[in-house]
Amino acid sequence: MRKNYRKWASYVGCIIGILVFGTVSIASARVAVITTVKGMVEVQKAGEPAWKPAAAKMELKINDKVQTKNGAMCELTLDDGSLIKLRENSTLEINDLSEDKEAKKKSSIFKLLLGKLWAKVEHQEGSKFNIVTPTAVAGVRGTEFAIIVQRDGASDILVFKGKIEVKSLREEIGEIRVVLVEEGKALGIKPGEFGLPRDLTPQEKGDWQKFIESKARIEIKLTEEERKEIRSEVAELRQELREHRLFGLEVKKSDFAAGRSMKDHNKVLVRVEQRIYRPSGDSIRFLNLNMRGTPSPQNLQYYQADWGFSGEIPSSLIGAIIAIAADKVTLTRAESLWANAAPGVVKRDYFLQKWNNTNLTDGYAEINDKEIKFDTTNAPSTTQSSTGEMSWSTTFNLEGSGSIKMENWVINNEGKVLTANDFAGKNPYDMLRKDVGFEIAWNLSGATLVGGGAIAMKNGGVIDIVFIPDIIFVMADAAMNELRNLASVGNLTFGQ
Repeated sequence: MRKNYRKWASYVGCIIGILVFGTVSIASARVAVITTVKGMVEVQKAGEPAWKPAAAKMELKINDKVQTKNGAMCELTLDDGSLIKLRENSTLEINDLSEDKEAKKKSSIFKLLLGKLWAKVEHQEGSKFNIVTPTAVAGVRGTEFAIIVQRDGASDILVFKGKIEVKSLREEIGEIRVVLVEEGKALGIKPGEFGLPRDLTPQEKGDWQKFIESKARIEIKLTEEERKEIRSEVAELRQELREHRLFGLEVKKSDFAAGRSMKDHNKVLVRVEQRIYRPSGDSIRFLNLNMRGTPSPQNLQYYQADWGFSGEIPSSLIGAIIAIAADKVTLTRAESLWANAAPGVVKRDYFLQKWNNTNLTDGYAEINDKEIKFDTTNAPSTTQSSTGEMSWSTTFNLEGSGSIKMENWVINNEGKVLTANDFAGKNPYDMLRKDVGFEIAWNLSGATLVGGGAIAMKNGGVIDIVFIPDIIFVMADAAMNELRNLASVGNLTFGQ
């Protein structure tokens, strides 16, 4: 009995500890294009600390920022024809640019941190266009308007055509007020105040008219060869987005799910999503997906593991554990897949391993459709960090004189590589549940064929995946709930 119980416990730990994976957003990404630059204008790309000079035709995506210096101006154009003109000494951040093609709805959310913008927004039924300021959220309904944010956080919304729904908050009384600002009106909101609509001044109307008359657009002239190249790239991108969407739909329905946003060891923001589901009655799959930057097939990296069994797996978690522990079903196959782009994407590197028996000895491995074999005569070499950080790297030698490298880091939500001191005096359970991640990066660029010769990389050869233990706790909670229900049915008490 003790032996079977230990076996059962080992299976519980194995299954819960391994099943970690994620999903993807099926919304299509959009961009804002810089069409005019005058004076000193700078752009800060998402996840990058440095500001770089802006230029015409530059594309801005989610979490990118643009700022104008003294006497400068910048104009942005969206794919629906909407126009934003950022005046001098202003800073604008892109919070969302996406499109639900099935519902034919677009979402455009910008955050004006400081300064002034003028905009002309093209109305589309069901779509959303919001400007967020420190004191309000302006919901645009197909209009022409200006928004000003002062250094003290005060905001002014000026409506020249159409109307804007403005939501403002007074935190001290916990009240949100919604005001509809009509054409020819303005609304000033100071921190802690709601403000009242007023008429536009002649000066404000004159400034807007000058903007309408002087707004310039850049005509981009392309050769026929460039047009063909763009059409080809668009067709390829559409196919990749289609594969990306199908991949998302495949994992949308799952038995267990978890997710967290954190930074990797390079301090780049990454969204980790995890899912567990069964593609068929006799198999289990888990995915751990990472999305850095704007959602797209190229910004997705993921780890996928599949296990196949000799028979049907019970639908309940406890039932599945008991069936495996009692050898009612046995493991017959396993696969492990690492990839740096969504399935179907042309520029994609992957590393696949397969085993076709319970002992996982009958193995096969490939990188980018080419078989590889590990050199069993030369053991892998591992190098530990010399600074006390929880990081190490292992080099695996291949037949054909090549090698691949795996790097590991234990990190927190801010991307700091942890040391033993970071756990001192703290509850490790709480840290694992809320503030610890595990990052694994494969460098496949040194891979070689079995008979010699390099394997070509299509997307840089690096696959960098951040894992979180959250799915373990989700499954543990589910198992505890199932056991409580079983105990309740049997008129037994079960400790909390």
